[in-house]
Amino acid sequence: MVTDSAAFTTSTQNQLRELIRQNYNHPSIAFWGIGNELLDYNGTATNRLLTSLADIIEAEDPDRLSAYAVRGEDPDNAQAGLHTRTTGFNKYYGWYYGSKDNDLGAWADNLHANSPSRRIAMSEYGVGASTTQHALNPPKPDPGGSWHPEEYQSLFHEAAWKQLADRPFIWGTFVWAMFDFASDGRNEGDRPGINDKGLVTRDRQIRKDAFYWYKANWADAPTLYITSRRWTRRTDATTELKVYSNADRVTATLNGASLSTLSSSDHIFRWTDVTLRPGQNTVTVTATINGSTYTDSVNWTLG
Repeated sequence: MVTDSAAFTTSTQNQLRELIRQNYNHPSIAFWGIGNELLDYNGTATNRLLTSLADIIEAEDPDRLSAYAVRGEDPDNAQAGLHTRTTGFNKYYGWYYGSKDNDLGAWADNLHANSPSRRIAMSEYGVGASTTQHALNPPKPDPGGSWHPEEYQSLFHEAAWKQLADRPFIWGTFVWAMFDFASDGRNEGDRPGINDKGLVTRDRQIRKDAFYWYKANWADAPTLYITSRRWTRRTDATTELKVYSNADRVTATLNGASLSTLSSSDHIFRWTDVTLRPGQNTVTVTATINGSTYTDSVNWTLG
């Protein structure tokens, strides 16, 4: 919130001015931000301050872009997001509201059609996931509840990235977040005090399945990864095998028997109606990437 006082305004302006002058020569800086998710987005005091901050950026460093991030629940034309040369939007379709499958793309198309010259980014998007909770193709969980299966995060990011990648007018996309992090006010997922939207666990030890979805899409490094690998104890014999890879074709076997070779145009390889036998089951996938053969394997136990 913005305090409508001369002292607050002067202090905020000085902090931005000093930030720019102290870090002006850092080559990694591309933008200067003037705010994020201010609740009083149409307030007079808020927008008077934001106007002055945008003006400071233009005066101090006109070669870099000013930016502001609009809260997902706020209107696209919120005044707070109209002061800068670029605008980010923190959108959580498929988590706090809406559907993961089409809403993000529809929102972006509508905004671009109404404001085609506006420079827009997806400054936050993501959902929570626990590496100890699993379900086959789960529906959207309750964000504030205790059940955040890892598989829903994967389904969400598959849908989100496809929608974002198809829209080149979105100049940048930023997953929220790379790592799970402390958030004292939360009591959700598999433990309290954690925002579990990370692609990697807070201790940096486990890369969640969705991490490898992006690696298969974005990285040149060979990627071959069986999802749901931590779901080692199974109760249903019929399941699905899903693999993320930047290979053209992937071959799968179950307990040494072939499940077939699949090709894919979207880095997702899926074998449906896979039947596990009682006891331990070994799933193995192989692929040739850039002339070299790669293998991944997991063990799932039924019963």
